[in-house]
Amino acid sequence: MLKRFLKTLLYAIGVLGVLYAAMAGWMWWQIQPVDRPSAYERVLTKRWHDPTLVAHFPPQIPAQARAVKFHYQQGFLQGGSSIELRYQAPPDHVKQVIEKYKPVARLVVRNDDMHNQNIDMLHKRHFRTVDESEITAAPLVVWLPAGFEIIALISRPYVTDPISWNHGQSAGISVSVARNELIFWAEDW
Repeated sequence: MLKRFLKTLLYAIGVLGVLYAAMAGWMWWQIQPVDRPSAYERVLTKRWHDPTLVAHFPPQIPAQARAVKFHYQQGFLQGGSSIELRYQAPPDHVKQVIEKYKPVARLVVRNDDMHNQNIDMLHKRHFRTVDESEITAAPLVVWLPAGFEIIALISRPYVTDPISWNHGQSAGISVSVARNELIFWAEDW
Protein backbone atom coordinates (compact mmCIF):
# COMPACT_ATOMS: atom_id res chain seq x y z
CA MET A 1 0.00 0.00 0.00
CA LEU A 2 2.78 2.47 0.92
CA LYS A 3 4.68 1.43 -2.19
CA ARG A 4 1.66 2.22 -4.38
CA PHE A 5 1.16 5.58 -2.66
CA LEU A 6 4.81 6.56 -3.22
CA LYS A 7 4.62 5.47 -6.84
CA THR A 8 1.48 7.61 -7.38
CA LEU A 9 3.10 10.53 -5.56
CA LEU A 10 6.23 10.32 -7.72
CA TYR A 11 4.08 10.10 -10.85
CA ALA A 12 2.12 13.22 -9.77
CA ILE A 13 5.34 15.10 -9.01
CA GLY A 14 6.69 14.12 -12.44
CA VAL A 15 3.54 15.34 -14.21
CA LEU A 16 3.60 18.61 -12.26
CA GLY A 17 7.29 19.03 -13.09
CA VAL A 18 6.61 18.60 -16.81
CA LEU A 19 3.72 21.07 -16.64
CA TYR A 20 5.87 23.56 -14.76
CA ALA A 21 8.68 23.23 -17.31
CA ALA A 22 6.22 23.69 -20.18
CA MET A 23 4.75 26.80 -18.56
CA ALA A 24 8.20 28.24 -17.86
CA GLY A 25 9.18 27.63 -21.49
CA TRP A 26 6.01 29.32 -22.69
CA MET A 27 6.69 32.35 -20.45
CA TRP A 28 10.28 32.57 -21.65
CA TRP A 29 9.08 32.46 -25.26
CA GLN A 30 6.56 35.23 -24.56
CA ILE A 31 9.15 37.68 -23.27
CA GLN A 32 11.77 37.11 -25.98
CA PRO A 33 11.84 39.93 -28.55
CA VAL A 34 11.72 39.12 -32.25
CA ASP A 35 14.28 41.08 -34.23
CA ARG A 36 14.65 39.14 -37.48
CA PRO A 37 13.37 41.18 -40.45
CA SER A 38 12.32 37.88 -42.05
CA ALA A 39 9.66 37.57 -39.33
CA TYR A 40 8.13 40.99 -40.05
CA GLU A 41 5.15 39.95 -42.19
CA ARG A 42 4.21 37.04 -39.93
CA VAL A 43 4.38 39.20 -36.80
CA LEU A 44 2.40 42.01 -38.42
CA THR A 45 -0.40 39.75 -39.64
CA LYS A 46 -0.46 36.89 -37.12
CA ARG A 47 1.01 38.04 -33.80
CA TRP A 48 0.25 41.77 -33.48
CA HIS A 49 -3.07 42.05 -31.65
CA ASP A 50 -4.52 45.40 -32.79
CA PRO A 51 -4.52 46.07 -36.56
CA THR A 52 -5.55 49.71 -36.09
CA LEU A 53 -2.22 50.50 -34.42
CA VAL A 54 -0.19 49.15 -37.35
CA ALA A 55 -2.40 50.28 -40.24
CA HIS A 56 0.32 52.75 -41.30
CA PHE A 57 3.01 50.03 -41.47
CA PRO A 58 3.88 48.74 -44.94
CA PRO A 59 2.32 45.28 -45.52
CA GLN A 60 5.79 43.93 -46.31
CA ILE A 61 9.28 45.36 -46.20
CA PRO A 62 9.67 47.41 -49.40
CA ALA A 63 11.99 45.91 -52.02
CA GLN A 64 14.07 49.10 -52.12
CA ALA A 65 14.57 49.14 -48.31
CA ARG A 66 18.16 49.00 -47.06
CA ALA A 67 19.68 48.67 -43.58
CA VAL A 68 16.48 47.06 -42.30
CA LYS A 69 15.98 46.66 -38.56
CA PHE A 70 12.96 45.12 -36.91
CA HIS A 71 11.88 44.75 -33.30
CA TYR A 72 8.77 43.16 -31.82
CA GLN A 73 8.11 42.64 -28.14
CA GLN A 74 4.93 40.81 -27.26
CA GLY A 75 3.14 41.99 -24.16
CA PHE A 76 3.17 39.59 -21.24
CA LEU A 77 1.11 39.91 -18.08
CA GLN A 78 1.09 43.66 -17.48
CA GLY A 79 3.98 44.40 -19.84
CA GLY A 80 3.29 46.32 -23.02
CA SER A 81 3.64 45.30 -26.65
CA SER A 82 5.78 47.21 -29.12
CA ILE A 83 6.70 46.88 -32.77
CA GLU A 84 9.16 48.86 -34.91
CA LEU A 85 10.34 48.66 -38.51
CA ARG A 86 13.30 50.81 -39.48
CA TYR A 87 14.88 51.12 -42.92
CA GLN A 88 16.57 53.45 -45.37
CA ALA A 89 14.80 54.12 -48.66
CA PRO A 90 15.15 56.27 -51.76
CA PRO A 91 14.22 59.94 -51.24
CA ASP A 92 11.00 59.67 -53.28
CA HIS A 93 9.73 56.82 -51.05
CA VAL A 94 10.47 58.85 -47.90
CA LYS A 95 8.73 61.88 -49.44
CA GLN A 96 5.61 59.81 -50.27
CA VAL A 97 5.37 58.56 -46.69
CA ILE A 98 5.70 62.11 -45.31
CA GLU A 99 3.09 63.47 -47.73
CA LYS A 100 0.64 60.70 -46.85
CA TYR A 101 0.89 60.78 -43.06
CA LYS A 102 1.95 64.27 -41.99
CA PRO A 103 -1.42 65.87 -42.82
CA VAL A 104 -3.30 63.37 -40.62
CA ALA A 105 -0.86 63.44 -37.69
CA ARG A 106 -1.97 64.28 -34.17
CA LEU A 107 1.46 65.74 -33.40
CA VAL A 108 4.53 66.54 -35.52
CA VAL A 109 7.70 67.49 -33.72
CA ARG A 110 11.41 67.51 -34.52
CA ASN A 111 13.59 65.48 -32.21
CA ASP A 112 16.05 68.38 -31.97
CA ASP A 113 13.28 70.70 -30.75
CA MET A 114 11.59 68.48 -28.14
CA HIS A 115 12.42 70.78 -25.23
CA ASN A 116 10.47 73.64 -26.85
CA GLN A 117 7.35 71.60 -27.58
CA ASN A 118 4.35 70.47 -25.56
CA ILE A 119 4.88 66.74 -26.04
CA ASP A 120 2.30 65.44 -23.58
CA MET A 121 0.66 63.58 -26.46
CA LEU A 122 3.90 61.76 -27.31
CA HIS A 123 4.40 58.76 -25.11
CA LYS A 124 6.98 57.09 -27.38
CA ARG A 125 10.38 58.04 -26.02
CA HIS A 126 12.60 55.00 -26.54
CA PHE A 127 13.20 53.45 -29.94
CA ARG A 128 14.43 49.88 -29.81
CA THR A 129 15.88 49.89 -33.33
CA VAL A 130 18.22 52.78 -32.43
CA ASP A 131 21.61 51.92 -30.97
CA GLU A 132 23.11 54.01 -28.19
CA SER A 133 26.09 54.78 -30.45
CA GLU A 134 23.79 56.67 -32.85
CA ILE A 135 22.79 59.24 -30.25
CA THR A 136 25.02 62.30 -30.27
CA ALA A 137 23.20 64.91 -28.18
CA ALA A 138 22.43 64.81 -24.47
CA PRO A 139 20.27 65.12 -22.49
CA LEU A 140 17.70 63.39 -24.63
CA VAL A 141 13.96 63.59 -24.43
CA VAL A 142 13.47 60.99 -27.17
CA TRP A 143 15.92 58.23 -28.03
CA LEU A 144 16.53 59.15 -31.70
CA PRO A 145 19.53 60.44 -33.63
CA ALA A 146 19.55 64.15 -34.39
CA GLY A 147 17.47 65.37 -37.32
CA PHE A 148 14.51 63.03 -36.98
CA GLU A 149 10.96 64.30 -37.12
CA ILE A 150 8.28 62.43 -35.21
CA ILE A 151 4.87 62.06 -36.81
CA ALA A 152 2.55 60.78 -34.08
CA LEU A 153 -0.58 59.28 -35.64
CA ILE A 154 -2.17 57.69 -32.56
CA SER A 155 -1.73 58.86 -29.00
CA ARG A 156 -4.35 57.58 -26.57
CA PRO A 157 -4.13 57.32 -22.81
CA TYR A 158 -6.02 54.45 -21.22
CA VAL A 159 -8.48 56.82 -19.60
CA THR A 160 -9.68 60.25 -20.70
CA ASP A 161 -7.27 62.10 -18.41
CA PRO A 162 -4.40 63.15 -20.75
CA ILE A 163 -1.89 63.07 -17.91
CA SER A 164 -2.68 59.46 -16.97
CA TRP A 165 -0.33 57.38 -19.12
CA ASN A 166 -0.27 54.25 -16.97
CA HIS A 167 -1.76 52.38 -19.94
CA GLY A 168 -2.38 53.58 -23.46
CA GLN A 169 -1.56 53.32 -27.13
CA SER A 170 0.69 55.25 -29.48
CA ALA A 171 1.74 54.80 -33.08
CA GLY A 172 3.51 56.81 -35.72
CA ILE A 173 6.50 57.27 -37.95
CA SER A 174 9.85 58.87 -37.25
CA VAL A 175 11.48 60.31 -40.36
CA SER A 176 14.90 61.65 -41.26
CA VAL A 177 14.96 63.23 -44.70
CA ALA A 178 18.72 63.83 -44.44
CA ARG A 179 19.34 60.13 -43.79
CA ASN A 180 16.47 58.88 -46.01
CA GLU A 181 15.31 56.81 -43.08
CA LEU A 182 11.94 55.77 -41.67
CA ILE A 183 10.97 54.17 -38.37
CA PHE A 184 7.41 52.87 -38.21
CA TRP A 185 6.36 52.22 -34.60
CA ALA A 186 3.42 51.23 -32.43
CA GLU A 187 3.03 50.55 -28.71
CA ASP A 188 0.22 49.25 -26.57
CA TRP A 189 0.94 49.09 -22.85
